[in-house]
Amino acid sequence: MLIWGSGNESLRVRAESTRMCAICGLDRPFSLYLCYGYAHLYYLFSWVTKREYLLACDICRHGNVVPRSAVGTLKDDPIPALRRSGWKIGAGLLGGLLAFAVIGGAVLPRITENARRPHVGDVYECQFDRQPGATADRYGLVRIQSVGAAGVTFVPSKADYADRAGAHADFVARRWSEPEYLDTSHPFTLTAAQLERLRGSGRVFAIWREN
Repeated sequence: MLIWGSGNESLRVRAESTRMCAICGLDRPFSLYLCYGYAHLYYLFSWVTKREYLLACDICRHGNVVPRSAVGTLKDDPIPALRRSGWKIGAGLLGGLLAFAVIGGAVLPRITENARRPHVGDVYECQFDRQPGATADRYGLVRIQSVGAAGVTFVPSKADYADRAGAHADFVARRWSEPEYLDTSHPFTLTAAQLERLRGSGRVFAIWREN
């Protein structure tokens, strides 16, 4: 459902001098007001459609339009930021979604292709299987040690992490090249079917392969 609309608001910008009000027939305090119109989409994504300054009586609110050049310098824009620039939030969200779609479209097929054609030396950034009794997921790296008829043999990193950020930092730094980083004493083998299930589980975030 599309929700959109428009409205008008007036804001008191600053006090001006006391002068005769033609409507009240008395000396009244006058102020500078900003009258503006706006449109919105879903109430949040809004933009200003018109601005008009008015020198008006504070009692009856009648007065005369003042050209912008006569208003002088204003310290800040009186219109609330969300009202005048809410459309930028929508543009930012749309841009983020488009960027995610483009990056996802470029990266995910590469991960899928590499996982389906495993090579010795490939390094996976992934979420580990949860150990018996564990209550939280762990993240780390695994490297392909060998590829054979029985399946693909991996060696895991000795370090694992409670969140993906630690594993990703190791992945970016290519720490698997350090002599003591991989736990070569605990290799494990996945069959082709198991590797395919791992690939489709969403637990493999990136794959590095030597060009």
